[in-house]
Amino acid sequence: MMTRLMTQQAEAGTTKRLHFSTGEKLVDGIWHNPLIDRILVVVFCAGIFLFDTFTQIDIAIAALYAVVVVFSAKTLPGREVLFVGVGSIGLTLLSFFMTHAGAYQDEAIGRCVVACIVISASTLLAVIMQRAERGGGAKRRLCSN
Repeated sequence: MMTRLMTQQAEAGTTKRLHFSTGEKLVDGIWHNPLIDRILVVVFCAGIFLFDTFTQIDIAIAALYAVVVVFSAKTLPGREVLFVGVGSIGLTLLSFFMTHAGAYQDEAIGRCVVACIVISASTLLAVIMQRAERGGGAKRRLCSN
């Protein structure tokens, strides 16, 4: 039996296909399995957390969570993107408190604040991008009728 495929045009002119039996999506020429994407998000977040917590490099490593948020925005629904953003900020704060344990320096506080701002901004922009993509498709369908 042939597997059903649903095709819809994306704003950028690329084709998105949804494979109904496995839930996989073709996004920008790459097949994405939602379960694997969620596992990748968890692995990347854990890696950044461990790197941020157990290394003594004085840079805002936690700002790398923004990359995970952008990845999740391309592959996961909006609520999950928000969850990834909030969870990333939580991991940033947890790492900060574990690393500095009461001896807070101005530079460390500044790096933590910068990382939280970067994660917040990327999460906000990712959710706005997702809503614009969904809304743009509906507007095109309405205008074509």
